[in-house]
Amino acid sequence: MSENEITVDYIIDATHLTWVEENLINELLDFIAAKTGAIVEIEGNKILIGFEGEKLSKRNIRTYIKRFLYKYELLDRLRVISSGEDEYTIHKRKYVDVRNL
Repeated sequence: MSENEITVDYIIDATHLTWVEENLINELLDFIAAKTGAIVEIEGNKILIGFEGEKLSKRNIRTYIKRFLYKYELLDRLRVISSGEDEYTIHKRKYVDVRNL
């Protein structure tokens, strides 16, 4: 592997985020890139995050996702769940009706 290759360190599944509004996935991509300085790409409804140097902790990534949800007033309707070793899922809260997203 060369020095210029970037590996995927974290994956965010934002399927439920697109239920709210289609462009929010692009907003999250820009938000994560600006806050972390990481290389961020979209693949379907998933956001792939890679770092050139030292990577941030998984807890920091979760905090940035929650800050994004708070900024767009979505924290009461969506939550962040760890769905794997280096993977998060933005999921609707149980009491929220999908039609009201």
